Amino acid sequence: MPIDVASYLKFTPTDNTGSFAADTEGHVYYDDSEASLKHYDGSNWGRVSRDLTWGITPGYGPYTSDAYTVLLIHSDNADTITAFADSGSNGHTVTANGDAQHKTATKKIGGSSIYLDGASVYDYLSVPVHADFDFGSGSFTIDYWAQRVDNDTTEFMFGQGGSDGNEDLALRFNASSPSAGAVLAYFRNDSDVLTGWYPGFNVTDTDWHHYAMVRDGNTIKIALDGTFGDTTHDCTGDSHYTTPDDFAIGIFGEYTAGLYFKGYIDEFRVSKGIARWTSNFTVY
Repeated sequence: MPIDVASYLKFTPTDNTGSFAADTEGHVYYDDSEASLKHYDGSNWGRVSRDLTWGITPGYGPYTSDAYTVLLIHSDNADTITAFADSGSNGHTVTANGDAQHKTATKKIGGSSIYLDGASVYDYLSVPVHADFDFGSGSFTIDYWAQRVDNDTTEFMFGQGGSDGNEDLALRFNASSPSAGAVLAYFRNDSDVLTGWYPGFNVTDTDWHHYAMVRDGNTIKIALDGTFGDTTHDCTGDSHYTTPDDFAIGIFGEYTAGLYFKGYIDEFRVSKGIARWTSNFTVY
């Protein structure tokens, strides 16, 4: 069906070289000689390069840091560079361990992604222990995009803890139990009680997926591509265990006995004091 461009028109071109058109989703955009691309999402117009608010819907673009963002790794750098920056509120030091590096050939958003090959050494990123990662009894959100290389291995996407052999907070894949690619979540409370649970997801492909761990009040739940799993963790009265260990991406905290992630991770964000999603949400 032809698009009625006039019904979408929200502003007037400023020169004679611009043109209106509809994209494949039926949204109208305007591109003029000043390279000011504007996109209509069904409700609002925005300049794609500046004015849209990234971070509400995963995948529309790189996240922007807000008051709740305590860690944000965009991984927008040149190929094979090993320096990583935190764009969150406190600018934590991010250390690349092993062969961890940026890769431009495979990425979800922006110019590159975090690449962890897991070939011969432990490739992971670490952030020193800090109060930003002690979530207490408040809400939090940890979300990111990840693409696996192997689909039949046991590996951690991120983790806290490890120096005493126990997870404090983590998300990982299992190789075979209870089934191949089963996602397993961990939470340890301030009484040193560790809980592990399967939210009900199996990821056996090597595609990009969005993952989110969200504490919403007294419930911790896991979302895969915007859909929360059926199994959650009741953390009523529980504070997060105050860990003496680094926060790590691609491995189980400071535990170095394998289970490292092999693949790509992009737009890794830790948010403290907010449940960014409380029900199923849309990813792009």
